[in-house]
Amino acid sequence: IRENSVIAIEKCRLAGVKVILISGDHPVTVCALAKRLTIFSPESETVEDVAIKLNIPVERVEPRQATAIIIHGRDLNSVSQIDLADTIINAPEVAFARTTLRQKQKIVECAQLGKAVVACFCQSSDDRGAIRKADVSVAMLNGSSETSRQEADLVLLDNDLNTLVGAIEEGRYLWENIKKCLAYCLVVNLTQLAPFIMFIVFQIPLALGPITLLLIDLITQLLPTISLAYERPEADIMTRGPIDKFRDLLINRR
Repeated sequence: IRENSVIAIEKCRLAGVKVILISGDHPVTVCALAKRLTIFSPESETVEDVAIKLNIPVERVEPRQATAIIIHGRDLNSVSQIDLADTIINAPEVAFARTTLRQKQKIVECAQLGKAVVACFCQSSDDRGAIRKADVSVAMLNGSSETSRQEADLVLLDNDLNTLVGAIEEGRYLWENIKKCLAYCLVVNLTQLAPFIMFIVFQIPLALGPITLLLIDLITQLLPTISLAYERPEADIMTRGPIDKFRDLLINRR
């Protein structure tokens, strides 16, 4: 496990990005790996941990007592897509063990059913189904197969997960600056529409001609809009929640 991967996952946690581990390994191995990667926080407890702590059989442990969930591949076939989507979205920490290739695709589909934007890391060409279903598929230059790199939307040339975190930060930065530019242009243009509305409705002579308006736009819009586009990101841009593509519009009432 690389140290920079742990740092990247911690940054994702702060940014509100949920990292889910999907593996074909044994649940015990998956739990240990998830804790080392900080996908599971140090104080998290699975059903097995609670059973050991209380010295009772696993079957007697209430699922809500566990703060981290490891779902076995054999249980995925009996779980409905709606229930799995609810678990993926609402459970604070989730990992999957002993999963098959088809089940990986099902996990991606269920996350999307819960209106999540899914980025999927792919290593093997066998992950093709999950790669194609994901909103964004990511591959490593050296850690992924040639087929995975060809299928992926993003290829990390430096094999560093922090590069993906940087891309998320850059995307949020661009989103916020585009919103500022659009809001500024709309406010300025609406005030410039007022003379034309007065002319059409009340037949008041135009106070500003087309050439004058173009000159005003050149002075009052061009440079300020460019400056807004290159404004530095806010300090808390990576501690906010992720953008909801169904609710967060470029322009809203605010």
